[in-house]
Amino acid sequence: MTRKPKFRPRGLVAFIVFGGFAVMTVTGLVLFVTPPGRVAYWTNWALLGLEKTEWAAVHIVFSLLFVLAGLIHLFFNWKPFKHYLLDKLGGRLNLRAESVIGSAAIGVILVGTLFAWPPFSWIINLNETLKDSWAAAGWAEPPFGHAEEVSLKVLGMRTGREPRAMLEALRDAGYRADDPGQRVQDIAVANGVTPALLWAAITERVQPATPEPATAGITAEEVELRYAGTGLGQKTVAEIAETTGVPLDTMLARLQAAGIDAASGDKMKAVAKAHDDMPPIDVLKVMLDAKPQ
Repeated sequence: MTRKPKFRPRGLVAFIVFGGFAVMTVTGLVLFVTPPGRVAYWTNWALLGLEKTEWAAVHIVFSLLFVLAGLIHLFFNWKPFKHYLLDKLGGRLNLRAESVIGSAAIGVILVGTLFAWPPFSWIINLNETLKDSWAAAGWAEPPFGHAEEVSLKVLGMRTGREPRAMLEALRDAGYRADDPGQRVQDIAVANGVTPALLWAAITERVQPATPEPATAGITAEEVELRYAGTGLGQKTVAEIAETTGVPLDTMLARLQAAGIDAASGDKMKAVAKAHDDMPPIDVLKVMLDAKPQ
């Protein structure tokens, strides 16, 4: 008579630890190359049928599963682990070269990552380059963060376009749209397209009004209201000058006076990062000579 194999909880836990590690490896690599949230939601980005939020959810759940399985594994092996600790604490400390080198390597990697030392900073820079590359194509970059969540009317107000004209532009492009009060995302879902495609149809047919120049008396609060969330980081200093109506030379002189080095072709994100990693909106306040209200 064949004996039924005995169920081994330790084997189950070991399999879960391995499975959790495997899934975390895949999801970690995917999240390393995914586009920024503003681009992912604007273009309905997905990989293997999963959107960015779903990849992130799987990564979080399996990370917690991996930790939980590790704790259970420690519980099953507590006696040998305890004896090992007692041996070390009881005066028989005999560290092997492998453990010393391994611990030192972990410490160096942690400190090097926190202080952005090469080559660890190269990995972070690669991650930023990969994410920024998704927005290199103009169609993938939304006019401002979470633009898909606002109504067509608000989108028009934020981009200097007449909402009714935008509505007619969508209809002219063959899309179904009822009124300017509809959310951009809802219109996209109803037509089976991405918000980015709707925006492309609008920009092809409706030109923005001449931007209202930023006056000399603009306040820091007004800068926040007018420009926050409009993708400042990806725009160059020259593009900001054109958008705001402030002469480029004036902006560069203000930056230089504040101790901020910048050229006309530099992106706001790079300028901000080079100067104490300050937010791009704060750099813009300097460029517009905005003062607190």
